[in-house]
Amino acid sequence: MKFRKIIIFFLINFFIIKSYALDEKLPLNEEQQNLVNKYHVCEEYSECALETLIKLVEITNSKFQYYEPILANFVEHLVTVGEVHQWKKYEYLIDEFLLNDTSNNWKVYISSLWGWRLYSVKEIRNYDKALKLLHYSTKTSGNVEMTGNAYYALGVIYEQGRAVKQDFKKSIEYYLEAAKRGDHYAYYRVSLHYILGNDKIDKNYDRAIKFLKLSNTSWVANSEVSMLKILFQKGRLPNDIKEFETWILDDYKENKNVNNFIKLARGYELIQDYENAFKYHYIITKMLGDNDGFSSVLELKNYKDLYFNESKIKNLKIEADTILIN
Repeated sequence: MKFRKIIIFFLINFFIIKSYALDEKLPLNEEQQNLVNKYHVCEEYSECALETLIKLVEITNSKFQYYEPILANFVEHLVTVGEVHQWKKYEYLIDEFLLNDTSNNWKVYISSLWGWRLYSVKEIRNYDKALKLLHYSTKTSGNVEMTGNAYYALGVIYEQGRAVKQDFKKSIEYYLEAAKRGDHYAYYRVSLHYILGNDKIDKNYDRAIKFLKLSNTSWVANSEVSMLKILFQKGRLPNDIKEFETWILDDYKENKNVNNFIKLARGYELIQDYENAFKYHYIITKMLGDNDGFSSVLELKNYKDLYFNESKIKNLKIEADTILIN
């Protein structure tokens, strides 16, 4: 991430060197140049940087010099650190960038991130568009990391069965492709299938342990080994998800460890028990807050839209509040 600004600087320098005589591009005016200068002193991926780029793209178009790198930088900041109202307002510029950009590296990068946003964020949900962008990212070379991100997203999509028919085997295939490209979270998702099992995938203690270990091998992993400790202590897999829940709650009472609650939420999702999944996503947001529990925040919004009315949600929150007390 820290090198992307350098890349943008390179692109701008490239366009400075390149002649625009044939295209008759307009030079940046004083207001535009001042915004470029202000952006350079903003902290990268900050509100200052995004707001400055927004002002810049609103007064710049393809008739001006350097429009292409300015648009690329804006779209990256918008997709990575923007908010829902900004995504809605400027989605047409993301579309413009993806339509016209010729760099596979950047196009795969933005397609992968934006495809996941379009799937996971309720307010901008567009399953067809999300699938198109994610499949493009898996089939196009140029950015191994973000190709892995796209495979991971497709693994989640086939696991959840919202935008496509649920297919656990295909989900695991996508997760493993993501893992090959360095996405350690994919290993944790695979391990959950072997811990709980289903009508397509048999439980397997050794494989569960293997993939839990692998989920902690990445340099970006937090070495969260509490689930490994639980399985080593028990020496077996849980009989069902209710026993799995008991083990995790006992671990919480003893160690105050909340990290495994997301595994419970995902586990209940696997069996389409969305009521219990909702409860643990809700607990996560209460204990970790909206930032650290961001994925659960998104899921609560999706559950509200897809599965439950306000009355049901109110009752589920009451039930969730009693779980840790008991």
